[in-house]
Amino acid sequence: MSVEVYKLFIPKDEECIEIIRKIRWGNGYICPYCGSRDVILKGKEGYKSYIQRYRCNSCKRHFNDLTGTIFYTFIYKSNWS
Repeated sequence: MSVEVYKLFIPKDEECIEIIRKIRWGNGYICPYCGSRDVILKGKEGYKSYIQRYRCNSCKRHFNDLTGTIFYTFIYKSNWS
């Protein structure tokens, strides 16, 4: 099979992030560093504009949809898109 055929069956990065976001934040945003629910949206990641950034008002740290997950390093290595 060609690469084009494989791409038909592999979801795009954007679709994968949306699924992760729904599963992870379904009950509200929680800081992966301190566990606080006092979190605000803080724009998008510059290198992957479909990844949401957040800021914890308790510990003042920034994180994104993938922080603290097994997929965190994937955002830097993706060759599928």
